[in-house]
Amino acid sequence: MFKLDTTKPGKYSVFKTYELDALYVLEKAAQHGGFLSTLDIWTMTNERLQTVGKEPVSRATIINYLKALDENGYLNTESATGKGGHRSLYRLPHVNLEKTFAEIIESFMKKINEAFPEISLDE
Repeated sequence: MFKLDTTKPGKYSVFKTYELDALYVLEKAAQHGGFLSTLDIWTMTNERLQTVGKEPVSRATIINYLKALDENGYLNTESATGKGGHRSLYRLPHVNLEKTFAEIIESFMKKINEAFPEISLDE
C-alpha cells in the first residue's frame, strides 16, 4: 500500500500530499472523538490542498485510500445508513497521528525483515 521514494523529503518519501492531509483531517476528528464520512474527509482534504496550492483530488481517490487504510488495519470503520443506503464512517484508532505513523513504520520493517531475513540491521 505504501511505497518508499527516497528522492522525497521526510514523510513525503512514504505519503503523497493528499494522503498526509487526509490523515491530518482524520487526526483532528479523532481528537474530538468523531467519525467522518468520505465526503467530509474529501472536502476537508481538498481545502487543505488548496491552501498550499496543490490540485484537488477526486472523491474516488480518497475513498480508495481510506479503504486501503481500513483493510490494512490503520482505521476504525463504522457503518451508517442514510440517503442512498449504507455508507462507511472512518476514524483513526489513535488520537495522536504519530502512533499511526509508528504502526506504519513497524509494518514496513516487518515486511523488509520478511523479504530479507538473511540481513540483520542490529549490527
